[in-house]
Amino acid sequence: MCQLLGGTSIFIQNVVVGWFTYDLTGSRILTSMSWGIDSLSNVISGPIGGLAADKWERKKILAYTQFLKTAIVVIFSFLIIYNQVNAIWILFFVLLLGFWSTVSAPSEHSIVPTVLPVNSNILVSSFATIMAAQHLCGTIMPPIAGKMISWFGPGETLVSTSLLLFLGGLTYLKINPINSHKENKQIKKINYKELLIFLKKSPLIQAMVIARTWIYLFVTPAVHGLLPVFAAEELNTNSFGLGLLFASLGTGGVIGNLGLSLWNKRFQRNILFISYWSIACIAMFIFANSKSLLVSLPTAFLVNFGIISTLTIIRSSLASEVPDILRGRVSSLNSIAMIVVPIGSLIAGSIAEKYNAPTATMLCCLFFFSSLVITFLIYPQIRNVK
Repeated sequence: MCQLLGGTSIFIQNVVVGWFTYDLTGSRILTSMSWGIDSLSNVISGPIGGLAADKWERKKILAYTQFLKTAIVVIFSFLIIYNQVNAIWILFFVLLLGFWSTVSAPSEHSIVPTVLPVNSNILVSSFATIMAAQHLCGTIMPPIAGKMISWFGPGETLVSTSLLLFLGGLTYLKINPINSHKENKQIKKINYKELLIFLKKSPLIQAMVIARTWIYLFVTPAVHGLLPVFAAEELNTNSFGLGLLFASLGTGGVIGNLGLSLWNKRFQRNILFISYWSIACIAMFIFANSKSLLVSLPTAFLVNFGIISTLTIIRSSLASEVPDILRGRVSSLNSIAMIVVPIGSLIAGSIAEKYNAPTATMLCCLFFFSSLVITFLIYPQIRNVK
């Protein structure tokens, strides 16, 4: 339920912010940055969220951050409605919302094993189901958000997500873990030294964190971040068409995770990694060269089908192979790794500004593929993981 509410608000916000930024500025760089700049604060908010998740009650952290985001969305929505917004305000809004999302992310990831038996297959299926619920919203809501923008306006559309965020916060407070996460207040020093020692002894965890970083650096900015540019310049479609593209991404996440929940017991993780990454790379390359929605929609579907399924496997693997006392801080590595998203947005946006969006996405696809190959060669553990 929390993922359905949160997922609905996230995908509406993505469509509104992307469409509004490009409509207001006409800038490819700013449009790409509006997707990725929220990760700029992660180097600060990620460690804070990791320490908080390992020290305090996770469901309260999740609830209170949802309430804070509710207030932020309401204020920014009314600024849009009364035409008090410029490009700087958009980026500040995305950055502020991203800060609190990152603070809550380690608690969101690490609370799952406390309500389930810690078993790798069960956790993969559970994380897949949770992520499928979130991306189900990504299938349904973007076209609706596109229509809402044309009917009511971006500010009015955005303010509707504040109710969803508030209800999500109330829902988090209802969670009752069966494997009780005990607050670690009696431990005076909870820091990242223990995490560094653990990572040094765990090359598989290192490899998974690095592989996830390549997704945030090359795929997210070049596909998701440039989607409004593709919609306007390459596909000649409107806000509803942009909503369909986001819906295609969401559908890929849903189908990928539902499939993963069924066949993760049949295939080893190394086979799944190679399969999903291959699908994502091929689809991303075709998407970059597409000139119609008939090609762009299925290839966008396949990009997210591969990428989201991979992220789910990585997230569940970290949850099953890391002790509870470290789960919050290990989960925060995901947030810290996302600091590369603004860098990727700057790279993709700059190439798109100088040449065009297809060139930017195609080059990022080649960078992504090369980085994965190097990671597989350096870390045999990820090639051999069962």
